[in-house]
Amino acid sequence: MLYDFNLEVGSTLPLSYINYEEGIMVTAIDSIATPFGYLQRFALTGNTWSNFLIEGIGHDKGFLEPVSTMLECGYELLCYSLADESYFPESGIPCLLPSGLPEKPDNKIQLHIYPIPAHQSVMVTTGRSLTNVTIRISTT
Repeated sequence: MLYDFNLEVGSTLPLSYINYEEGIMVTAIDSIATPFGYLQRFALTGNTWSNFLIEGIGHDKGFLEPVSTMLECGYELLCYSLADESYFPESGIPCLLPSGLPEKPDNKIQLHIYPIPAHQSVMVTTGRSLTNVTIRISTT
């Protein structure tokens, strides 16, 4: 488990893959609103460069980056959005960064060939207009 969201004020973060320092403490807990409910935000102090741990998102320096103080690194969680709505660092205006993957266009073409069985000719129809298409029908 990367994150423990059952923390209370005064709790210290457990050691983990992203936290290898003892003594990083939760000093305050508040929340941020999303359409799916509120997410907890934990304020941190100690040997950490992250100011917040955010439920379901990660921390304010990234998701898998170390929570502990880093030298000569520039990680930062600039924005978190969901369904074109920003929730971190503040709600409202969507992130200006591209996020997610574009949907892959449906390249499948439905062909309807009739009558079957055919004797001398067949009719071929599609569900949409096609250009530069070759259709080969062979019999076996």
